[in-house]
Amino acid sequence: LVCLLAFRIYDGFQRQNTLTRDTIQRFLSDIHGEESYKASSVKMCLDKMFLYESDKKVHLADMKNDSERTQKQMGNVGPRVLNSIDPNRFQKGVHSTLTYVPRPYAPKSMGRNERSTIASHILLDWFLSLFNSMLPRKLPPSAKVAEHHL
Repeated sequence: LVCLLAFRIYDGFQRQNTLTRDTIQRFLSDIHGEESYKASSVKMCLDKMFLYESDKKVHLADMKNDSERTQKQMGNVGPRVLNSIDPNRFQKGVHSTLTYVPRPYAPKSMGRNERSTIASHILLDWFLSLFNSMLPRKLPPSAKVAEHHL
């Protein structure tokens, strides 16, 4: 659900039901700072999202880091890259490029030394942070409580 909502936000200016790599890079520059999309991890994420399905299996399995990816593309004909992606491909791309990071210790679990992992993605994290900041710290009282005080 968050993927599709994020897609609609990214597509909000064009309203063409497709996203280009340039559109996503502009959002990343606005959100995370100029040229943040040039970081190797972000490049690799976007590369994977904009590759044809058949090329993902062949080329990305062998690529260990950014330099190997660049060398392979310069040698032979590189993988085919999509100009734009639709909502379904965006959602599949996000799911295939999620990273899992350890969650900071929660107060309840500090004594037990337990840490869980959470899914993270460069294209969704800012979005979720924005929505979490808009939620009220306390839930409003129920309708019965509100009626009682009237």
